[in-house]
Amino acid sequence: MSKSNRLDSSGSSSEDLFDSLRDDLQDRIRASVLERVYCLFEEEVEKLCGKPYSKHLPGTPRRAGSDRGSVYLDGQKVSVKKPRVKQNGKEINLKSYQLLQDKESLLAHIRKSVLSGVSMRNYSKLQGASHGTKKLSPSSVSQYFKKVSQKDLDKLNSRDLSAENYVVLMVDATFIASRAVVSVMGITMAGKKQVLGVRGGNSENTEVVSDLFYNLEERGLQHRPFLFVIDGSQALRKAIISHFGNNTLVQRCAVHKERNIKGYLPKIHHQEFSRKWKMLHGCVDYQQAQKSYESLSRWLYQINYAASDSLDESQKETLTIIRLNTSPTLRSTLYSTNLIENSYSLVRSTIKRVKHWNKNSNQAERWTGSVLLSAEAKFRSIRGYRDLPSLNEQIEKLSECW
Repeated sequence: MSKSNRLDSSGSSSEDLFDSLRDDLQDRIRASVLERVYCLFEEEVEKLCGKPYSKHLPGTPRRAGSDRGSVYLDGQKVSVKKPRVKQNGKEINLKSYQLLQDKESLLAHIRKSVLSGVSMRNYSKLQGASHGTKKLSPSSVSQYFKKVSQKDLDKLNSRDLSAENYVVLMVDATFIASRAVVSVMGITMAGKKQVLGVRGGNSENTEVVSDLFYNLEERGLQHRPFLFVIDGSQALRKAIISHFGNNTLVQRCAVHKERNIKGYLPKIHHQEFSRKWKMLHGCVDYQQAQKSYESLSRWLYQINYAASDSLDESQKETLTIIRLNTSPTLRSTLYSTNLIENSYSLVRSTIKRVKHWNKNSNQAERWTGSVLLSAEAKFRSIRGYRDLPSLNEQIEKLSECW
């Protein structure tokens, strides 16, 4: 028998005792909160009507008994007795009652619970049950989360961007239930990461990305030289060049390109290719990197034409960060799309409990937007952020030379 199921002297298991203590503690906390709620009601009633049984002048507010009502506490709907106050025969609404009837606290609690991994079906079980509480059905929790996640998505896609000076824009897409969700992450001069917008489409196409770029500019994104970091998608690159011009600097994700080239090579060549690839992206200056690139290109051409063609397709854009002559620390941060990929991995781990997806709605975008907005509050400054002003100067200088 496990320790958790051992019986005490009264014959109850330690697990049962723990559950009993937890339920008792929750009931006591809820009772204490309700007591405070009734104190708030009484304080407001006394302010309007004076003390109980005191004399009232004609036309002043008077107590008028109570009605059944409900308020939202700790993510639950709780039944209460609502005091009534009348003046000249008309009901006066208590501000304290109206405040506690606001669903914003409920929505915030549901959002926090669902994004923490609680399923819609288990939300009510999480809250427990006690006298006066009303359980929310899974469909109600789903509707409430739909509402709050739509607010998160709208917030992401409507924030004013004019106040920030972005140096780097990372653009990437993830596929959720066969729907492509494209996001842009901006990195400010101070190294702060911010999710700038989210768009969804049936595929990762140029139109969806262009629409997202237009939205960013409408919200104040400056039309200036940026460094774009992308995974190598032709649709993304085409939209960037079309929208920002042929002189736009693009850093292709070296991790994605390494994986792509390896896909063409026999395993016997993987170790040697990885060594050469690491040496290439560890070059100190661009001239050295170009020589290393040509050497790698010749080697690939001799052993596998498809792998050589895949390298040529990158147009040396995995070396853009070396060309910008930035510090090794900042280079290691920006030579791949890992920053935005890490955010997407958080999205995927959060949505794994979702069993049913409506492909004809924006459900995938809502979930993505809500997870990313929640994660954004915990984002840290990027490694090497002190070198971003220098990188910005190099971006402007190199863009002018082209």
